[in-house]
Amino acid sequence: MAGDLISTAALGNPVARPFIKALEDGAPWLFGTDTPEELLDECGWSLREIEQPGEEGSGRWPYLVLPRQVTDVPRNFLFTAELI
Repeated sequence: MAGDLISTAALGNPVARPFIKALEDGAPWLFGTDTPEELLDECGWSLREIEQPGEEGSGRWPYLVLPRQVTDVPRNFLFTAELI
């Protein structure tokens, strides 16, 4: 499976609010997670790769990506996983 998840801080980010609002009618974004590895594991998925746009090797991204140890930051996680 390939997918993306957002952090809990991303749900309340004023910059993302119009995008999240636009999704409400079709595919609402109902939750975020700051620990996508744990969430996927708890749901029976084995994580293969995970990265944030802008991390080294993930391609072009014009914005600073803070280390994951910095909390309360809007984040987007791109991942691939396989069912255990």
